[in-house]
Amino acid sequence: MAAKYPDLVNRNDTLMCYGLIPDEDSSNDEVDDPWTIIDNDPMDPIFYSTCYRQGTAWEFVSNPACPACEAANASSVPWRYGDRCISCAETRRIRALQNTEVPWWGVIDDCEAC
Repeated sequence: MAAKYPDLVNRNDTLMCYGLIPDEDSSNDEVDDPWTIIDNDPMDPIFYSTCYRQGTAWEFVSNPACPACEAANASSVPWRYGDRCISCAETRRIRALQNTEVPWWGVIDDCEAC
């Protein structure tokens, strides 16, 4: 990846999407996900990752339209990650994003409960 796209890797502001086939044999499927989740270490690149699992859609016949559901956003945004945080201003900005927007933030050392 880095050899093919060095300019993007060096910018440190690039988001990418790629498909993968998880190694289902490496975990206990009754209790584990077949991938690693690191949700409290902003220094680890996996911290900024999101893994979506392809599934089948549900269709509820005769349900009324729900415009509010279409514009849903992140109502609960954590502000502390390990010993680092995101600012209260960033937390408010992320909460206001639409569900089609990807949040981008930086972490800070001076933590304040939001």
